Amino acid sequence: MSQGSAAPRQSLSVFDATALMVGMVIGVGIFGTPWLVALNSPDASWYIALWLIGGVVSLLGVLCYAELAGRYPDAGGEYNFLTRAYGKGLGFLFAWGRLTVIQAGIIAAIGFLFAQYMTRLSAFEGFGWANFGSLSEPLWAAILIVVLSFINYLGTKQSTLLQNVLTVTLVCAFAVIIVVGLTMTPTGPVPTLSKPFDPSGAALGLAFVFVMLTYGGWNETVYLSGELKDAKRNMVRVFLMGLAVVTVIYLLLNLAYLNVLGIDGIRASRAVGTDMMKAVAGTVGAVIITIVILVEIGTTLNATIFTGARTNYALGRDFRIFSFMGRWNEGRNTPANALLVQTVLALALVVFGAIQKDGFKVLVEYTAPVFWSFMLLNGIALFIFRAREGKPVNSYSVHLYPIVPIVFCLFCAYMLWSGINYAKLNGLIAVGVLLAGIPVYLWARAVNERAPA
Repeated sequence: MSQGSAAPRQSLSVFDATALMVGMVIGVGIFGTPWLVALNSPDASWYIALWLIGGVVSLLGVLCYAELAGRYPDAGGEYNFLTRAYGKGLGFLFAWGRLTVIQAGIIAAIGFLFAQYMTRLSAFEGFGWANFGSLSEPLWAAILIVVLSFINYLGTKQSTLLQNVLTVTLVCAFAVIIVVGLTMTPTGPVPTLSKPFDPSGAALGLAFVFVMLTYGGWNETVYLSGELKDAKRNMVRVFLMGLAVVTVIYLLLNLAYLNVLGIDGIRASRAVGTDMMKAVAGTVGAVIITIVILVEIGTTLNATIFTGARTNYALGRDFRIFSFMGRWNEGRNTPANALLVQTVLALALVVFGAIQKDGFKVLVEYTAPVFWSFMLLNGIALFIFRAREGKPVNSYSVHLYPIVPIVFCLFCAYMLWSGINYAKLNGLIAVGVLLAGIPVYLWARAVNERAPA
């Protein structure tokens, strides 16, 4: 049910959308997960192979989502697919879960990562101002979320301009780090393991979980389809260009890590980027990499805020009880009210994470099971659309159908199982919040049915 006459304009170019995708995918994980991947890889060859396989598996998902977005370009993204495939009930439950669990949780988690690196920066001479004491992490998380949400509130033009600048800056910074890592040898200390590595203890499946966590975020690109110029043709271009940039950066960064630190050095490092730059460029290198990581986190969070509000807008557009979120601000070309709601919920989860001390870990546990459940349902939706409507004619269709979507769905099922094992209590809390959406849906449906046509 439509709420108001204003609607998203197709104002995003392929470059704008690709910059947003790259920003969403390249998160701080590429600096935080390598040691976990290395600890569960038998040797350096397996280590690099896993990162390459991660790119290939992500490609399977990208191809499936490109067909979905080409069939039904809409600012609601996955909400639109799930509603069309399974009905308004499941579509509502997804939007509710994304509103209260997935997107708000991811935004809060990224905010905590930013706060952690601001605390690291404060340890260097001249950066003491970055430490707010015992409340430093929740305060920095809240500050970044509010600032970037406000920029997005100002309008799509402002938020995409910021994203383009951040993404280009980030890619240039990565290029410098990669060149340094591939061409220089360590002149300072390299991290070492406290005891020799035992290859028999390596768990490739666990390593792959961390690889895919680092590749995560490409699915957010479908929320741009309602604002992308000629989305039916251009969505697949955005997906493929964005994933190609991400995969090349990940592979080259990991080769740089190996060149400077070696596989055992990566295994011994909890901050592999900082340790690599410190080994070749001393304290100055460590400061530079920390600032690059902060820019990277800001890039990821800006893109996540941009796409997250689009689902809230679609929910408000279709259900009267949330109609205030379904108003598109035509002057700013942005879902202003949906952004405000998203900001408030993300800040509430910052408080939730702060109470439990380890905010980032808590919020990853909170979002994982719900996220992978709906990712699997989106993969299955592709089969439903093919059975109903056949192969798409005027937009991209998945190559090697049905093999590609079958493999993708199996992968999603594996990640769901892994997420449930990892999440435990915080995951159960998230599932409870999701299920609370069922009575809300019944209420929302009743209000819609009573409303005049």
